[in-house]
Amino acid sequence: SSSSVDSLLSLGYILNEQGQLRSAVDPLQKFKFQDQQHYDRLGVAVVAAIHQKMKEELGDVEVCVPVDAKEDELVSSIFISKDFYTNKDDIIFFMCGSGPARPGMWARSICINNSIDEGSMLPYFRAARALGYAYIVANPNVNREEDLVTTGTRNSPIIPEKDQRTVIGSESPESHVQYCWREFIEKHHLHHRDISPSSTPPSSSTSSSSSPSPSPSSSSPRIHIVAFSYGGQCTVSLLDTLSLSSRSLISSIIMMDSVHIVKSGFGKSLISDKDALQYFTDHTINMVCSDKPHGTPLGPSVTQGCQRVSSGCTAHEY
Repeated sequence: SSSSVDSLLSLGYILNEQGQLRSAVDPLQKFKFQDQQHYDRLGVAVVAAIHQKMKEELGDVEVCVPVDAKEDELVSSIFISKDFYTNKDDIIFFMCGSGPARPGMWARSICINNSIDEGSMLPYFRAARALGYAYIVANPNVNREEDLVTTGTRNSPIIPEKDQRTVIGSESPESHVQYCWREFIEKHHLHHRDISPSSTPPSSSTSSSSSPSPSPSSSSPRIHIVAFSYGGQCTVSLLDTLSLSSRSLISSIIMMDSVHIVKSGFGKSLISDKDALQYFTDHTINMVCSDKPHGTPLGPSVTQGCQRVSSGCTAHEY
């Protein structure tokens, strides 16, 4: 809960007007590393600050998952734009990488050492709003009880792993992304928009198989996926599960230094459907680390099954 999350101020820091972390005592003093525990607690507080901006500045809505969780079940949460159920334009599906990243955050170290805007998704959300797009922000790294521990680490679980409960439908980053697609993008947004636009979501069935795949039409919004690092692997796994009609809703996949693989060293495709693999190749660009100018084409990658373009920087977290 929010009451258990350390505030930035209690950890000795504030965010200045530029979104930079500065000492609460000396506003000119940047972040100084103390120890790992303090750093982890600070990271959780930074996530809370990002979420506060998402809610207060952008009006984003935090939604518990699974949507039909019973009172005693473990839940996680995702974020959707406030117009998710009413916007008839395109949808952007945001996925962070692995580790301590949470919805709205690309890189914890960049948020802490540089600025919130540089290390978070906030500029992307603002751009999406300016373009008139709705969006959904996944939370792929909260899969079991230890991921909800406020230290934000995975290294020292309080509960033995064999005794930990999991978030149903989000037992892994891949399953979480697939759940978000079924329960929000496919079942809710597309069906809801076509039937009766409203500010509230439709009731959810407990069985994903009861929801037919939407048929794309000229009036259907296009889906754009933006995925960083391991979010690319989650995207590949998602694509491998989609029907042709669902897959056809995806207009573009933009990856940022994704670590995904679609072909093993032995040439075996890790996407079982050859048509899905071709669709992925035709619709995906991976912005990779390179000292070449931003946007420079770097050619296709056989193992990743897509075109590569220079991101204009040489560090993965950027």
